[in-house]
Amino acid sequence: MDSLIHRAFAIDADTVARPDASRRRALRFGLAASVMLAIAMAVLWIAYPRDTLAEEVVQHALHEPGSLRTTPDRVSEMEFVDVLARSGLRLRPGFDGRVSYATNCPFRGREVPHFVVQTSQGPATVMLLTEEKAVWKPQHFDEEGFRGVIMPAPRGVLAVLGQDVPVDQVAQQVLAAVEYAPAMQW
Repeated sequence: MDSLIHRAFAIDADTVARPDASRRRALRFGLAASVMLAIAMAVLWIAYPRDTLAEEVVQHALHEPGSLRTTPDRVSEMEFVDVLARSGLRLRPGFDGRVSYATNCPFRGREVPHFVVQTSQGPATVMLLTEEKAVWKPQHFDEEGFRGVIMPAPRGVLAVLGQDVPVDQVAQQVLAAVEYAPAMQW
């Protein structure tokens, strides 16, 4: 019995407890793969626009059907400037867009600028969503007969939609015309 106890104490615990090199590599690889998967999922979650945002923009526009019509009417520049100013935005000089409708609307719990630019192909509804999560690149959508784009903006995103209108062109025109002041910190 003494020899059995002696052999038990003679085992080198460090040698037994340490995994061999191939097992350590497998553990490291598994850990690295898990970290990379978590990072990839986080990037996709942040960067991918939610379908619900596009759906909500379309639904909002549909609830204001008077804004969706082609018209020669224009809002005054002062009225348009006031709508933008309520969200800390300014109109740069030289904007030649024909704005036929401009108001601040409740959207996802905030007041946002909502206006309509008349193009030669028809009206384009624009919403400046300064508090929405930014997107990395323009995201196009096709919802309920409307084509649109959710575009990165200096603060948040810009949403443009219409029926057979050049939404990318309108988005670029608006981005060039609107000056985004820094976000207010409370």
